[in-house]
Amino acid sequence: MAGWGEWLGFGGGGAPAMPPAGFGRMPVYSAQFSVITPVYAPRERAGIEAGDKVVLPASVLDTLVRLDIEYPMLFRIEAENGMRTHCGVMEFSAEEGTVIIPQWMANGLGIAPAPGLPPVVVTFTNVTLPKATFAKFRPCSVDFLEISDHKAVLEKQLRSFSCLTQGERFSFKYLDKTYDVEVVELKPAEACSIIETDMMVDFAAPIGYKEPERPAAASGGAGAGAG
Repeated sequence: MAGWGEWLGFGGGGAPAMPPAGFGRMPVYSAQFSVITPVYAPRERAGIEAGDKVVLPASVLDTLVRLDIEYPMLFRIEAENGMRTHCGVMEFSAEEGTVIIPQWMANGLGIAPAPGLPPVVVTFTNVTLPKATFAKFRPCSVDFLEISDHKAVLEKQLRSFSCLTQGERFSFKYLDKTYDVEVVELKPAEACSIIETDMMVDFAAPIGYKEPERPAAASGGAGAGAG
């Protein structure tokens, strides 16, 4: 049996690896697909950049139904460079042999698929993830502090997500501006489902943030009168 060290290896700057569903058993479903990002997709999929859900071919749904895969359908994605993340499914309407993923997810996997270049292939494996109880986020810019109620805004954005992976960065738009956020800590595991779960949310200081300088204390004071 493979040791934990093989499954929990970290790629440079990428999301940490996770063991397959039912560690010690063969994955129920695993297949490879050529990646397409939304800008090169045959038709627009509204909202795909707003969450972590991907578009898979219809034949995948047929296979998953035959295998009696549990809902929600969650997957580990592994690029050929070793980077990994996790996702849910938006719909099953992609061309056979392809998967459409958000651009921010492609960036995190360190891949850049484009027409005219050799196909970028990733491996999908179905997984069962524990429900998150705690998540800590780090905004990637101090601009995030311009959002008056940033916790409420982020919680609303996370409603479009199925799961989170510790170490990944995701993007979202708010008032016509794009914000990047890093998942710096998760409990109880390094990849968790956030579907129908209550989790505590915390924030680390944004990248580039500096504490305001405290004003210098006034020196000296009124002299004591002579006795």
